[in-house]
Amino acid sequence: MTLDFSIVVETENLESASQECLLEALQSLAEQSVAPMRAREMVVINSGLIESRVCETIHARFPWVTIHSAAADVDYYAAKSLGVALTTGEASPAEKLAQRIPRQSEHA
Repeated sequence: MTLDFSIVVETENLESASQECLLEALQSLAEQSVAPMRAREMVVINSGLIESRVCETIHARFPWVTIHSAAADVDYYAAKSLGVALTTGEASPAEKLAQRIPRQSEHA
């Protein structure tokens, strides 16, 4: 059963971590009690920092992951925004949360 959530992983900060850390993070996600295979999609935004051998490993070990290439000069926030734009969920968790929390003006 597919659940109404998406996972976005950006790689803008991969310069400060190893390629193996990305694979370990994906493996950790795969082992969660609600597996990422049940999400609508899981998108990895590649800012050009993922080596081709690691992309091949991701496709082989995590076939539910889609790798989307971003411009090399994309910054952290733009990479996150791109990832969110690629998802198909009806609303983001922040939007859903905002719908449940009354605005300040509603209490005045």
